[in-house]
Amino acid sequence: MVGRLQKRKGQDMLIRALPAVRRAVPDVLYAVLGDGEERAALERLADQEGVRPSVQFLGEADDETLVRCYQQCDLFALPNRQVGVDIEGFGMVLLEAQACGRPALAGASGGTAETMRVPETGRIVPCDGPDQLAGVLAELLRQPALLHRMGAAGRAWVVERFDWAALTRRAEGLFFGEPAAAPVTAGEVA
Repeated sequence: MVGRLQKRKGQDMLIRALPAVRRAVPDVLYAVLGDGEERAALERLADQEGVRPSVQFLGEADDETLVRCYQQCDLFALPNRQVGVDIEGFGMVLLEAQACGRPALAGASGGTAETMRVPETGRIVPCDGPDQLAGVLAELLRQPALLHRMGAAGRAWVVERFDWAALTRRAEGLFFGEPAAAPVTAGEVA
């Protein structure tokens, strides 16, 4: 997971899901890159849930380290949720993970579904509680061949839709009146 340590990012839900995930995938490791106001609470929660050995708080990272971490993960998870009026916007980290050839899992809140081609490149799951999140994580982590296919599809998806050349073509179409590619709709990603 990459992002600010704050409630809407859902790191706490993933920590709460880890006991169930560990029963299915004993060697799971949840690496958290980023920092924020929730770090101390998340560290305490990992201790309380008995999963501290399975959680790494890596703090802030430079771009080179960030890319290496994306490339080393089996599955990128952003278990975001709405907290009051605070929601996840587009979820750029989901695109970054897919650009590195990794499948993505995100919460069913905000604009995260727009960053992937569900279910080929990633999954969307409600993250207001740990149970559904744990189930989807365990299911995916037990299928390395599926994760590999999803990662390859994610890389192709990002290059096709979000690479600078693709974005430039769309912008030119908008500015010069040429038809641009149809926007992604919720029906396409569901």
